Formats: sequence, C-alpha cells, structure tokens
Amino acid sequence: MSQFVVEARVEGGRLELSDIPFPDATEVKVFVIPKVDLSKMSFPEVQKLTRSIKGNLADTIRSERNAR
Repeated sequence: MSQFVVEARVEGGRLELSDIPFPDATEVKVFVIPKVDLSKMSFPEVQKLTRSIKGNLADTIRSERNAR
C-alpha cells in the first residue's frame, strides 16, 4: 500500500489537499494529526496525548515507552 505524508492547514473546519500522487477516484484513508512542538511539551503531556491513539501506532509507542 502506498503512503504519502503532507502538511496542511485546517481553515474554517475544512481541509483541502492538492497535488496528491494518486489517480482520481482512488479511495483513501486519511489520518489527521495536529502538529505540535514536542520539545516544548513535558514527557507526561506527550504520554497523555499518545494514550488516546488506537491501533498499532499506540502499541508501538507504549512498548517503546515501557522498554525505557
């Protein structure tokens, strides 16, 4: 499965993407993750934010966190 990452901005509750390298009418799944400056956040805040992520990404983050 192809993956493509792009930074965008939500304006008026809408998200518009352009120049995406997929053919027209391709079904896609979109993940919207707010961009944050992790260097300005404390580790407990990062833990709190990542705890709500469901799926394999959360499992990976938790296993890495517990390995420390």
